[in-house]
Amino acid sequence: MNIYKHIQQLGATTFLLLSLCFLLIGSSYFILGYKRVDMNLFFYCYRNPYLNMLFLNATKLAEASVTIFILLVLFYYRNVYAITYLLIILVVTILVFILKHHVFGYVRPVVYLQDHLEIRGVNNLPLLQNFSFPSGHTTFIFAGMCYLSILVKKNWMQVIFFVLAILCAFSRVYLCQHFYIDIYVGALLGTMITCLMMFFLKEKWMQSTHPILSFSLKKYVESL
Repeated sequence: MNIYKHIQQLGATTFLLLSLCFLLIGSSYFILGYKRVDMNLFFYCYRNPYLNMLFLNATKLAEASVTIFILLVLFYYRNVYAITYLLIILVVTILVFILKHHVFGYVRPVVYLQDHLEIRGVNNLPLLQNFSFPSGHTTFIFAGMCYLSILVKKNWMQVIFFVLAILCAFSRVYLCQHFYIDIYVGALLGTMITCLMMFFLKEKWMQSTHPILSFSLKKYVESL
């Protein structure tokens, strides 16, 4: 009961419940005993131009151009929104780097399968070879979309944010850059990081009256 109350306080109930459903249903992949590479092989067998286009664009949702666009929009509304987003990005980046390079260091699908199958990248996309776990794109997109859901609070927009996060996550498997377990853990990590940071920062931070944090370009323009 207390957990659900905290979720409601965050204001991203829809996004978090959808993420929980994904994690619960997605766990059946492991329970049923599928191998880590089975989903990669499934997608590889069903590649087509339409899915190629969809997932090539979906994977860009967690890349620099979209991140900069989101930051600019957040700065337009309120400085503290963008600064908080930057803090989340920083924490995600540091944590993922440590896990990838200093804790796990697992190889990626192309290396895992090199003795059995020659995997080619979609539209000649370069295939990465090392530091697979967890998926940085997935951790980043779930952290970001969870944060936007907390800010926006509208249920229909939270559904859209969740769909975008899922598409970006599964694009990493479709493009043979990650295993399913990489995106599964990435989704969990990204969501948890944002929730924990928002609990830590509290409402006082988001509603701060400090001149730098509270400045809104939108309100300034409207006042002219």
